[in-house]
Amino acid sequence: MVYFFYKGGGNMPRKKKEEQVEEPEVAKVTTRKRRIKERAEVALNEEEKVMTADEKEALLWLELRTAMKSKRILSAKLEGIEKLPSGSYIAVVYYKEFRIVIPANEMMINISEYDDQSNLELNNRYAQILSRMLGAEIDFIISGIDKKEKKVVGSRKAAMLKKRQQYYINEIDGNPRITVGKKVESRVVAVGDKTMRVEMFGVETVISVKNAAWEWLEDLRDTYEVGDRIYVKIMELEVIDQNEIHVSASIKEAMDNPSKENIKKCIVQGKYIGKVTGLDQNVIYVRLNVGVNAIALAVHDRKAPTKKDEVSFVITRIDEENGIAIGIITKVLKQFI
Repeated sequence: MVYFFYKGGGNMPRKKKEEQVEEPEVAKVTTRKRRIKERAEVALNEEEKVMTADEKEALLWLELRTAMKSKRILSAKLEGIEKLPSGSYIAVVYYKEFRIVIPANEMMINISEYDDQSNLELNNRYAQILSRMLGAEIDFIISGIDKKEKKVVGSRKAAMLKKRQQYYINEIDGNPRITVGKKVESRVVAVGDKTMRVEMFGVETVISVKNAAWEWLEDLRDTYEVGDRIYVKIMELEVIDQNEIHVSASIKEAMDNPSKENIKKCIVQGKYIGKVTGLDQNVIYVRLNVGVNAIALAVHDRKAPTKKDEVSFVITRIDEENGIAIGIITKVLKQFI
């Protein structure tokens, strides 16, 4: 056996332990940091990864472009009205927080159907009508996109004509989907004190206060709001073509008459409290608190009742078929000021 000796004396020096592990440790720590960073960018659920703002915008642009190509009907609330330098007006809606403008002449507004303020200039007439529609839910089809300028233009007219074709003209089993006698969902697009406008699958019509509810209403605005969805019954329907469809509808005919049941709570010579809802030349209309419509043929009080006054009413006769009480106002309990 041969031995080799170290001339420097002592034991042969070993490499430092740190030198053996230093590089692997650095690599290990670096790898761990990288993995932590990678994990921070991993969604809790890969199938429901949170999108960045740019990704959301890109996806929305794709949806709008696809909707334009397929002419898909979209819906949104009418949020604003703006006047352009040319003097014309545009309606503004927001679809998934994206601004879309609709020119007034693409809102399918038939000026001839609005017989009030006819002396106003055309653009101002559009502005007046659109103002009444603020808050209404409307349909539209994308008609133009400028991604560079981030502008999108829509047409309510195109959407309404498409719905007219689908629901009033195209037939299923020999009949259109909407016919006389059908109950259909409608959208309230404008409300006044005595009349309101509703839109039913692309067709608008006016409903008067007498057809808006079984109870006698003094002001439609106390009961209905723009943006409401309500069922109506189609009473009359005339379809000439896609551009000319006339509809007569009733809200009250789409529901049961509660007065026929409530009238059973009343008796002849009974005295009840009610509110004056209207005045005619010879009669006063009262809505009793028990849920019954009443007609007063006389007033036994020195004070003449006016609309919204609270009165005491005595029943002299009951019309069970129509659920109406006939009688006399004996006293004005509280005057409306």
